[in-house]
Amino acid sequence: MYCFIAMFIYFWLPNYIVQAMSYFNWMTWIAPDNVILAAVTGSVGGLGLNPIPTFDWNHLTVAGDPLINPFYSTFNGFLGTLTAAPIIFALWYTNTWNTAYLSINDNHVWDNTGKRYQVLRVVNNDTMFDEAGYKAYSPAYLAAGNIFLYGTFFAVYTATITHTVLYHRHEIVAGVKNLVSSKSAFANSKDIHTRLMRNYREVPEYVYFGVLVASIALGAAGVGAFPTHTSPAVVLYGGMYLSLPVYYSAIHQPVQFSSLSSSVSLAVSSCPLRTSRSP
Repeated sequence: MYCFIAMFIYFWLPNYIVQAMSYFNWMTWIAPDNVILAAVTGSVGGLGLNPIPTFDWNHLTVAGDPLINPFYSTFNGFLGTLTAAPIIFALWYTNTWNTAYLSINDNHVWDNTGKRYQVLRVVNNDTMFDEAGYKAYSPAYLAAGNIFLYGTFFAVYTATITHTVLYHRHEIVAGVKNLVSSKSAFANSKDIHTRLMRNYREVPEYVYFGVLVASIALGAAGVGAFPTHTSPAVVLYGGMYLSLPVYYSAIHQPVQFSSLSSSVSLAVSSCPLRTSRSP
């Protein structure tokens, strides 16, 4: 009760009474006109490399709560920040792709006049890309931190495939073999979840296939009925060809996907991009 009362009272200080406690950019006070110092240590539009960045617990736990997350997870994010920050700073400092004209760390898209990018000027009435309008208007410019984040996204996509092949190829192959031979998912698996589920009757395979077919049908109908200007075949491609391997392995040889999802989440969370204000 005492902790609850203390937290309730303290909450009003950084959030309403002294909001400077949320973004405690004390290092920028050393040289207020130093742009490089603000870019590296600033919490709004900067990389936020500050040993005492905030007195607001809500801001402190944005990337992860140290009281909940294990130490290795927090330390992994810390190492990711140390790795990514020099790369982002190098992109910005060398003005690569005109990033020096923007804040080093920003999640908005800008035009060649330094204003927010007006997407409606580069699409037609069908919301499709208008090349003529794009050339007449402006290219899209991103901050260095945002460029690095998008690059990390593309790396994560391929890393997911590589991680699956390296760590789960045996389970996927075993799942496909069990499907062909009509073996139960409980046949060769010693996974703790599988052992617990042995106490229950298996769900017939036609139920899974029925859900899959119904989902693809509803998705294709939605894409075809609404003016998306996209072929319903994209639902068939994504739903059938990409989900079948996972489906086979999941129902015939359970895979511990927790390590896969954790690795992807940690890779993305290691990027120090923060939601920031406009410069």
